[in-house]
Amino acid sequence: MEPEEYPKMRRLEDTYWWFVGRRELVRTLLDERVPRGASYLDIGCGTGAMSQELAARGTVTSLDFEHAALHFARTRGLTRLVQASAETLPFPDDAFDALTALDVIEHLDDDLAAAREIRRVLKPGGVAIVSVPAFMFLWSEHDIALHHRRRYRAGELRDLFRRAGLEVERVSYVMTSLFPAVAAVRLAQKALGSDRKTLEAAKTTLPDVPGPLNGVLTGLLRAEAQVVRRVSLPFGVSLVGVARKQKTGN
Repeated sequence: MEPEEYPKMRRLEDTYWWFVGRRELVRTLLDERVPRGASYLDIGCGTGAMSQELAARGTVTSLDFEHAALHFARTRGLTRLVQASAETLPFPDDAFDALTALDVIEHLDDDLAAAREIRRVLKPGGVAIVSVPAFMFLWSEHDIALHHRRRYRAGELRDLFRRAGLEVERVSYVMTSLFPAVAAVRLAQKALGSDRKTLEAAKTTLPDVPGPLNGVLTGLLRAEAQVVRRVSLPFGVSLVGVARKQKTGN
């Protein structure tokens, strides 16, 4: 991610509907799977809002490849900060009860290496929650600005987990209610050629929204999280996957 995006993320992460909704989804998925007092690894912690919430549930280690991200995470009072790549995690085998990797593996040249590292550092029975952007036809300058390598379909994320040796519990599209509007905008951008911008010209698309609209969007994603607890949704702007390391064997 471009360095100028981190101050923007830090400014928005606590209240902006997209970040708040994503954390609500993760909390919902963790509540029935991981007990209080667990040890967590937050891969690609960014400016630290998810790590801060995980710290209230147990102990959290926050990892990011970028020093700028860890600088902002430190301002939240987080102390277990590690600068490293998700493809080569600097931890022993069977180290964590649970981990999150939220919008991380789409940045990597080798997403399978990262998935295998996720499996390695989880304790037997440990849970991983991974989110990624969905559908390559939604590719836009937002992806370029964030240094994405790819977007995923549900089957591709499911297959990635299985190839890494993880048991798949749930793969669902999310942000489904926003899909028609986002798809319309992204397809229009493609028609205009803005999806072919260079990295230097591309910007992320997190537009300011009025407070009431921000609240409505947050509410939509909160309701959607309750649905994803039980069923997988058929389409959406993003994907979430829940996978587990087998309790026996390595």
